[in-house]
Amino acid sequence: MKKLLSIITICLIGCCYFAGCSSKDNSEVAKSQNDPKATVEEYFKCWNQKDRNKMKLLETEALKNLDADFEFDNLKSIKLVSCEDCTSKNFIEEEIKRAVNDKIVSKESARENVKCFKVRFDIKLKNEDRGPWDSGISYEKITLVRKDKNSKWLISSMGEG
Repeated sequence: MKKLLSIITICLIGCCYFAGCSSKDNSEVAKSQNDPKATVEEYFKCWNQKDRNKMKLLETEALKNLDADFEFDNLKSIKLVSCEDCTSKNFIEEEIKRAVNDKIVSKESARENVKCFKVRFDIKLKNEDRGPWDSGISYEKITLVRKDKNSKWLISSMGEG
């Protein structure tokens, strides 16, 4: 009886330990789902780790299907330096229009479900003669969308800033 009780106690402690660890991961995921800047930060973290599968979890289906080449074999490191709201009204309007036309968001809720950022990042490459970036500070514009306020933010585009 004591053996059985000991085994049950050990199992319960183990379950509580693993549940505690997974709830931390879940809260980080939930944070990035509700905060578009946190999604961008997580995206760059995954990029630095050269984890394309995790990056795809933060992208819309359309962006995933492009299957961009991030040239991980040429990447030493990448670090997000800043992520600021994009202030270009024309760019924002174009991104909203595109999200509505692509039926990602409804016209009525587009303003609250499309976010545009200008990011600054520091990228280090092994070979300067390859790829779209040079080592050093680069700027890009990133657009995130969500279907509604209960959906997670996903990166829909990233381009020259």
